[in-house]
Amino acid sequence: MAAMFATAMFSCSKDAEDLIIGTWEETEATYNQTINGEAQDPISMLEPGETVTITFKDDHTFTSVYHSNEGDGDEDGGSWSVDGDKLTMTDGFGTMIYHIDNIDKKSMSLTYSESGEEDGQTYTTTIVMKMKRV
Repeated sequence: MAAMFATAMFSCSKDAEDLIIGTWEETEATYNQTINGEAQDPISMLEPGETVTITFKDDHTFTSVYHSNEGDGDEDGGSWSVDGDKLTMTDGFGTMIYHIDNIDKKSMSLTYSESGEEDGQTYTTTIVMKMKRV
């Protein structure tokens, strides 16, 4: 039974890993926060005219390109890995671990969450990103 579970987890991870390779464009990115149990208004992380594309390469590196609505761009890059339903991305800013909510040949949905305490207040931050393959 344990061997079957391990094989199933490896297969899911390998499938997600194979599917993620390619170029993706964020279609929606929403920042949600709860402070002391009170939900704050969600914030769109993409303004009209802005785009973010992420290219996941088969050597486990990625490049991310942000284009503002004024036409200028900013590029970043780093490494990535998939373990089960977790996508780990590391760049010059640090490491973020996303939950892979959904992935297929055309679309992907990721969620990043963190909780903590700051200045005597407890918070939970959640970022939901929806992407399409380009």
